[in-house]
Amino acid sequence: MFKTQNSRLEIQDSRFSLCKLSVLCIVSCVLCLVIVGFALVQGQLDRMRPSRERLEEKLIYIPSGRFLRTAALGFDAVLADLLWTRAVVYFGGHFLTDKDYRWLYHILDAATTLDPKNILAYRFGGSLLALEEDDVERSIAILKKGIRNNPDEDWRLYFLLGFNYFYFLEDHIEAAKYLERASRMPGHPKYLPKLAAKMYAKAEKIDTAIEFLEEVYEQHEDRNVKAAIAERITILVAKKQAHILEHAAGKYKEAYGEYPTDVKSLARAGLIGELPEYPGGQYVIDPNTGRVDWVSESAPQWP
Repeated sequence: MFKTQNSRLEIQDSRFSLCKLSVLCIVSCVLCLVIVGFALVQGQLDRMRPSRERLEEKLIYIPSGRFLRTAALGFDAVLADLLWTRAVVYFGGHFLTDKDYRWLYHILDAATTLDPKNILAYRFGGSLLALEEDDVERSIAILKKGIRNNPDEDWRLYFLLGFNYFYFLEDHIEAAKYLERASRMPGHPKYLPKLAAKMYAKAEKIDTAIEFLEEVYEQHEDRNVKAAIAERITILVAKKQAHILEHAAGKYKEAYGEYPTDVKSLARAGLIGELPEYPGGQYVIDPNTGRVDWVSESAPQWP
């Protein structure tokens, strides 16, 4: 009797498993048909060269990435590839015509929600949204999304973000922060640490720039790289000293009615302590303006 009951249960379990498998197969087939149909309709519409209004109407019906992820039933990668291709085609078509990219972020946001590891999509959007669409806010948003999902994958995401803050927003502190992060990642170009330090210097954070470069100097083994970084450190130290001397020169003029002719005059007047040294050269003061510069055999330039 128990054997008969067990047999019945096994038969029921088997039927239930077959039923679940059948349902899954049906759902998968339907979804595949929907995806294929979507691609065919997109192709047909593109061949018909729709007007801007029809194109915008078509893009409005692309749901958010979060909704698509729920509805994809495991086909996230397939839908993500379709949307990524749509983004590239959409940009190319508008680049050659009206340069209206108002839906580019929407498509890329959905595509990268379905496939958070698509580094190329983040870079594509991060560059073009700012440079072509003048939408720096969304460019920053897509890059930060890429960094959240791939914090250690590609130094270029941090670099593009730093570029946005530097070039478009003129925020040298934020620019330096992201460039510094990029310069600590594998594969970054050799000039990047110096560029990050230059951003700190432009924001009058010279001490931070020097400290950052000294740390980078210790991390590198290549002699040429270390020499280049050491030269940049020397220049930043010189700039810091020049600011101190210019401030002292201003005090000198307040006391004597004119700017000093050399650095030693500042020391004799008790406005500075020890004379600052510049390797291979010396500091000079313009007696007409009080500006301090430095001269050396290598003639380094201001950062």
